[in-house]
Amino acid sequence: MKKFLPDIYNATLIFFTVITLWSIFSFFTWHTKPLPEKLPEEIEAYIDRNLKYGEALFLSSELLDRIVLNYPDLNIFPAGGNSLQNASHFKNFYIVSRYQPLNCRNISKTLSSSTLVRHNGFKLVKCKDKEADTIELYASSFIERFVVTVGKNNTPITFSRGMFSTGGRGWQRISAEPAFFDGRQIFAINAHPLDKNKKIKIKIPPVEKNVDNIAAGFGIADSGVSRKPVPVIFTASQKEKSHTFQSVDGKWTKKPLKGFLPEKEIEVTIKTENSGRRHFYFDIIYIKGK
Repeated sequence: MKKFLPDIYNATLIFFTVITLWSIFSFFTWHTKPLPEKLPEEIEAYIDRNLKYGEALFLSSELLDRIVLNYPDLNIFPAGGNSLQNASHFKNFYIVSRYQPLNCRNISKTLSSSTLVRHNGFKLVKCKDKEADTIELYASSFIERFVVTVGKNNTPITFSRGMFSTGGRGWQRISAEPAFFDGRQIFAINAHPLDKNKKIKIKIPPVEKNVDNIAAGFGIADSGVSRKPVPVIFTASQKEKSHTFQSVDGKWTKKPLKGFLPEKEIEVTIKTENSGRRHFYFDIIYIKGK
């Protein structure tokens, strides 16, 4: 017994020493490995065959965010941009997972999950809202393809650093970002209007997808609710067809664009008499299914 006890202590000491050294080695070698900048070829091939332009793709870890730079044609949401909150707006989307999990049910209990591709530690997952009978695509997912002009100037504004700058102040811009309406987060196009009915014109190109209906969503975010609200006038046109709406503070409104066709350009105009606290957002929604 006297010899047995020291042997146990020695073995235990050796075991924990080995584990500690291995943990230190793993930690430093893992952190010195280059972070991935491209998706595995198997996932790339699946995306090329199956994803439509503008469909949302979320990354599970900030360690994957370098991937975004190599896929400018994909609508990728970096994990550093708060994937869980942004994904809550979508009914159908994809997740690329590695380093840390991001599951469909982490985002909403109504989402079903199907794993499409696994390779080299990567996983491509499709999330679908079990309660939704439609598939939706949003113009906010391809904002870089818009043509934006201001006032009577027909020279298009350059898309730079994720936005179109429509004036000299930071809030005078067109960009895609989340906002809250009556406490509910919506991911849409931030289009703060200009003063004195100066028009912002936005031309939205056709979508590469067969859809059954097109709708417009719009409103003043909770952050812009005012005691004496001045409405923002929002008009969507397609050739001879035109629909004009007025914003409501703190409310996201969705209206059908009857007679609009997905294969044709849509022009949007935005104006207001007084732009103070007019935190206006909108989106064009392409709907597959009834």
